[in-house]
Amino acid sequence: MVGYSLILLFSGNVEMSDLPPFSSEVLSTMAYRIAFYDLNVGQAAAVALIISLIGLVATSFYIRLQAREYKE
Repeated sequence: MVGYSLILLFSGNVEMSDLPPFSSEVLSTMAYRIAFYDLNVGQAAAVALIISLIGLVATSFYIRLQAREYKE
C-alpha cells in the first residue's frame, strides 16, 4: 500500500490529500495513537506485542546467521 501510494504521489497522479488517513503510519506511532489519543490501552498493548514479536523473530534470524558465519 505504501509503495503504491509513493508511486502515485511521485508520478503526479494523486496528491497527499487524496490518500486515506493514517495510510503510511508505522506500528510504533499507531500504538502511541491508539493508547493516548483513542484511550484504548488493550489494543495498543496488542500492537506493542506484535512489534515485540517482529523484533524477536528478526533477532533470532540474525543470531542464527551470525552463528553460521562463525562456524565457517
